[in-house]
Amino acid sequence: MATLYCRQEHVTDLILSQVVEAAEALNADLVARSIENATGEVKSLLSARYKPFSEPVPEVIRWITSVIAAWRVVGAITSLMDTESSSDNQWLPIQKQYERAWDLLDDLAKGRTKLATVDGEDPDRETPHFAVISPGKYFNLENF
Repeated sequence: MATLYCRQEHVTDLILSQVVEAAEALNADLVARSIENATGEVKSLLSARYKPFSEPVPEVIRWITSVIAAWRVVGAITSLMDTESSSDNQWLPIQKQYERAWDLLDDLAKGRTKLATVDGEDPDRETPHFAVISPGKYFNLENF
């Protein structure tokens, strides 16, 4: 089985567990499917630059995936999250995180932001890795 980039507890850290329970009551396994879909989407968007992550998944990737999954769970049970017009919109925090997660994901995919190195190894496939080799000295200028 492929590595999922987050777990249900990461989603419930972002939204109330009552929301997760209500969503699961209306649509069984919604959270699990949302996590799988969000993981697949993140993998797809980052595949040109990064190979798929295994455990441990970088924290920023875990957060992005959790936010996308949480947004989809909330979206499955309410339509009130599409507007910012009222100041008492309880979904505004997750909406802001969702927008920030997509901006960060876009920056990672385009190389404007880089993931931290893991064990001294850069996970970015597009980081140039090359060595400069030059020939030895042709002329010895020490006697001049």
